[in-house]
Amino acid sequence: MTPTTSPNGRTPPPTTATVHVADPHLATRIAALQAAATFAAGVVLGSSTSLTSADVLRVAEAFTRWLEGEPAT
Repeated sequence: MTPTTSPNGRTPPPTTATVHVADPHLATRIAALQAAATFAAGVVLGSSTSLTSADVLRVAEAFTRWLEGEPAT
């Protein structure tokens, strides 16, 4: 399959697979980790900052707290 280009001439990002998870807490954690990885990729591409997997996990934990409605720390 040949990727098509978007109106701006770039190849669109890959689509993510839909995962059906019975445990809502686990689904929230997976969504937060995906969001954190996407966020981290944007940070790394937009600057000379390097990130570690621990940095991504900290962001994922913050996203999880936010998604679950816990107060910010």
